[in-house]
Amino acid sequence: MKCSSRAIDLTGRIFDMLKVLKYAGANKHGMSTWLCRCKCGKCSTVVGKDLRKGNTTSCGCKRHRHQFTDITGQQFGDLTVLNYAFTHKNKRAMFKCLCTCGKTTTKDGHLLRSGATKSCGCKRHQVKDILHQVFGRLTVIKFAGRTKRHKAQWLCKCTCGKTKVVHSASLVQGLVKSCGCWLEDNLHNGDLGRQSAQWTTTHGHTSKGITTREYRSWDSMKSRCLRVNHISWKNYGGRGVRICTRWLNSFEAFLEDLGRRPKGKTLDRINPNGHYVPSNIRWATPKQQIHNRRSSKGEPVVTFVDVK
Repeated sequence: MKCSSRAIDLTGRIFDMLKVLKYAGANKHGMSTWLCRCKCGKCSTVVGKDLRKGNTTSCGCKRHRHQFTDITGQQFGDLTVLNYAFTHKNKRAMFKCLCTCGKTTTKDGHLLRSGATKSCGCKRHQVKDILHQVFGRLTVIKFAGRTKRHKAQWLCKCTCGKTKVVHSASLVQGLVKSCGCWLEDNLHNGDLGRQSAQWTTTHGHTSKGITTREYRSWDSMKSRCLRVNHISWKNYGGRGVRICTRWLNSFEAFLEDLGRRPKGKTLDRINPNGHYVPSNIRWATPKQQIHNRRSSKGEPVVTFVDVK
């Protein structure tokens, strides 16, 4: 676009942080405007009169720049600040930085000074080598890849002989110390309450939300029969299936009558139309339970005889 004969040609001239590139036409008020490039890299259209009088000296970045500390040339962790980049819409200064890995990135100056940002992100995916280290009962034997969220996993061997894949953070922070055998051993021995003051137990089968197989079976039995919003309530409590008073509020009595739950078995009613009473309950395999289903959904529940 050619410059108007009445307008003063400013092409190529520099006004503080702005360099005039070319004529951009007249605005709605008939005033000449010019396309300029700022030192920060942005381009903007400015009225020629404002350029000559010094009313406009930047694309707008200079207006906010004085509010922030210039950290050009300083180093923060693996990042070296190259230059000021721009002001974010939240009015925070952004700086172009060079990481030791060779990548360049733009980071928030406030986060750099506070130490919250120390790299371009390359350190986030580095795996700390813990091969052959021992954590409780677990010995790390090899790297097992990453999860979908890029968390490092390690294959570990327990003193009981089993192997388990564990997150790196869980090992280092002491959250996982065995394949699960430690908890089973101590819960079955009922020793957790004596081993740690942090573990408050009544019967040795619950601890910090972790429960044994027997306790889960007892709790699920109560939920099916007593909780109206339970997914299986219509087939248990909704049909009139009841729990004997002896088991209703006493897990110890339930465990005394049925004993330990064998591996691979779950709670089963011998008569599927009967109630949860000692004479009608057993530990059964999935195959046994399949053959013990009700033949008709309309069959009535037998008369309830309570056991106290």
